[in-house]
Amino acid sequence: MQQEYELELMDYLRVLWWGKWIVVACFLLAVGIAAAFLWTKPPSYSVTGSYEVQETLSLYAPSLETPSLYVPPQYVAILTKFAVQALPNPNAAGLQRSMNQKDPNLVDITISGTASPKAVESALVSSIAALESGLVAQVEQALARERARAETEFEQLTGQVAILRARMAGETNEAVCVALGENVAALEMTLAGASVRRDGLGTLVSKDLISLREIDRSSVVEVARNAKTTLALAGFLGLFLGTLGAFFAHYLISAARRDKAACRGA
Repeated sequence: MQQEYELELMDYLRVLWWGKWIVVACFLLAVGIAAAFLWTKPPSYSVTGSYEVQETLSLYAPSLETPSLYVPPQYVAILTKFAVQALPNPNAAGLQRSMNQKDPNLVDITISGTASPKAVESALVSSIAALESGLVAQVEQALARERARAETEFEQLTGQVAILRARMAGETNEAVCVALGENVAALEMTLAGASVRRDGLGTLVSKDLISLREIDRSSVVEVARNAKTTLALAGFLGLFLGTLGAFFAHYLISAARRDKAACRGA
């Protein structure tokens, strides 16, 4: 059994030696194509900016119904839900965009691609402008909801006070009248707070409730080509295909010889 295995292994080695030039040719061809691709591929550039997001709407909207998105510690929700779709799509210009949430209120935005360094940096600037605009739009929607809630609360309290006053005017029982008066006083205090809140929300400006502050921005740098890894993979693929080619060519030639010998014997 061992002798048969050794014979079979020697056969394989003989075939490889017979087709060594096919293996070498495939190897050189694969490496050459990879090298040509690396050296003719335009350079790729990258730039990264770090930004801090802050919002203050939650300070003016303490309602329990306020979406958790606007609770101060949850900046992550703001970024993950709105930042990606707020950014423009730079793929048409041969660029790629990525975001990295490195801290609850810090985000890194990276633009990279084969465009010129100036175009890469311009894409980052436009992305930040669009991101800020998108976040302001989301705050505007939340502010509109809070204003509507405040107006509804004010109208409801005003109506309740009016109903209780009407009941007091027609009430003949002194004890009931006193109780109604206490309720009216409590409601009027709540109404005063609701009025202040409604008026305060009416004076707010969306763009003043959120800020996107630049913490750091890297210089535009050229992205490494990973030439060694690419050439190594190409060389391995070339050796593999060359080995297959050598065995296939040997099989075809052997088959042709057998057919010729069979024809002569016939």
